[in-house]
Amino acid sequence: MSLLSLGVWSCSSLSSVQKENNTKEIALWLDLQKVHIDLNTAYPRSNSALQKLADNGLLAPGNTSNVINLSSSKSFIKIHQDSIQGYLPYYGTRQTAGRLGENGSINFHDIPKNYSEHLDPKTLIHHIAFEISQKKSSEVFQIQIEIYPTKNVQVLINSSQRDGISYNGKAKKLKE
Repeated sequence: MSLLSLGVWSCSSLSSVQKENNTKEIALWLDLQKVHIDLNTAYPRSNSALQKLADNGLLAPGNTSNVINLSSSKSFIKIHQDSIQGYLPYYGTRQTAGRLGENGSINFHDIPKNYSEHLDPKTLIHHIAFEISQKKSSEVFQIQIEIYPTKNVQVLINSSQRDGISYNGKAKKLKE
């Protein structure tokens, strides 16, 4: 899915009043540092290994080498107070040796470094960026999150040791 089509998908179905109200609600969640993101689709960087899995029918029905449905997994990112926690299945290629997270997943729970967030006043998209380390590993992730006025989310993850991957999901207020 291209970023242009994602932008159309993420913003096209709300009235301007709904967009403004949702944008204010999302801003409040961010101010309170209480955001929960449920991830429902992964977009790995397609490569020959994933393509071989798809060609041999080893991916779940409906999945391809570059689109994976996560509805049966508990994939999430939580922003709570000063820390960020995430558990995301990973599909792709590891570039350097090192310890993988649980089952090769992306798994973190720490205080992020270089955290920034801003609202684009034209698109009403909340942009969040930070760096965070994998649990029990030296791997570092650079993460960018875009929360659209529809509360749809795109997450882009680059790693010091793996191919990049992106995810789509939905944001809501974190319940305590």
